[in-house]
Amino acid sequence: MNIKRTMLGRATALLSAFAIAVGAVVPLLAQSHVGAAQLQWREIKMSDSRPSATGVTYHVEFDAIGAAQELVVEFCADTPLIGASCDTTAAGIPTLTGATSSLGTPAVTGNLVKITGLTVTGSNYSVDLGGISNPSNLGSFYARLLTFTTGGSAAYSGGSDADYVTAVDYGGLALSTVQQVTITARVMETLTFCVSGDKIDGSVVGVDNCADATTPTVDIGTGTPRVLSASAVDRDSAWMQLSTNATHGAIVRMKATNTCAEAGLSSTGGAACSIPGINGGGNGSAAAAIVAGTAGFGLFVDHGTATTGATNSTSGKVFGDVNYHSSTPANANIADPANLHYGMDRQSGTGAQGVLTVYGDPIAASTEPVSQENNELVFAATSSLTTPAGIYTGNEILIATGTF
Repeated sequence: MNIKRTMLGRATALLSAFAIAVGAVVPLLAQSHVGAAQLQWREIKMSDSRPSATGVTYHVEFDAIGAAQELVVEFCADTPLIGASCDTTAAGIPTLTGATSSLGTPAVTGNLVKITGLTVTGSNYSVDLGGISNPSNLGSFYARLLTFTTGGSAAYSGGSDADYVTAVDYGGLALSTVQQVTITARVMETLTFCVSGDKIDGSVVGVDNCADATTPTVDIGTGTPRVLSASAVDRDSAWMQLSTNATHGAIVRMKATNTCAEAGLSSTGGAACSIPGINGGGNGSAAAAIVAGTAGFGLFVDHGTATTGATNSTSGKVFGDVNYHSSTPANANIADPANLHYGMDRQSGTGAQGVLTVYGDPIAASTEPVSQENNELVFAATSSLTTPAGIYTGNEILIATGTF
């Protein structure tokens, strides 16, 4: 009797152990969705991962196992497991109101997007969900994908709803919102400007920037030594180069240091100018011709050209001012010096701009950034038959101002 009781006790223990094992397996069977397969190579790509970002597109892609006509995308804050309860706390899941679909017909119910009218089959099947707002929470959230045959998704309400068992295929995914990387880089305002007695336009090998500039000494006349003539207009050149990253470019102004009211060339240290600047009244009139035999002095500013061989050098952005570069007739061509027109605007007074004013007169300007652009400055003069003999000099200060 004792032996029989012992055997019966062992049998009961085995039965209990078997019952416990079965109890542990049942939930796993529920999770495995008998009759459904797990979607392979599944992913959701977000066009923007910032918390609370709006207008985000979610690219849903997977390899379909069985043919289906409907897709459900379910978002949860806590788990991707199909059939488990789903946390739909607003801050933890995307806002789907107004969500669109690149295929089929979407319908939004809370945390679910149900898309009908699809042909789900094969590998790399994809659909884009647009108009989504990311969760406001920072960190992980989850999505569940379920495919159904026609009409099958209607009964599915999400979470632990048992209707998931009618799905054709299923799969879970994890997503995450992250703070954007904020990158800061600083570029200093730059203005590089120089005037040279020799060309710095790259036409001479190795002479292509302000480091190569030479002291500008303009010597107007003909012969040796150079002498002005009443029968000709003589000229000599200097060059300037401008580089700036100023958004609105730069203005180059010229200021005369001779004190004579005519802003011309003086043989008496600048107090009197027997060879005057050509714009008689100094009223800002356009550039004009210098007539041989009528004492006069002026400047022609050629439009900018690029530096030969210099990377990123610009051209045609630094323009000679109309007072120093006539646009009509065809006298603005520096290759035809006999027809150049000149200026020497000597306006003065409160608010005026002229070579005799505090800040000088604009002779050239750019309205955008420039790099190593060169302008030739042609100074010209003639004497009259009554111009007193002497050595005539003048000094001009060039000032570049960037507008940032």
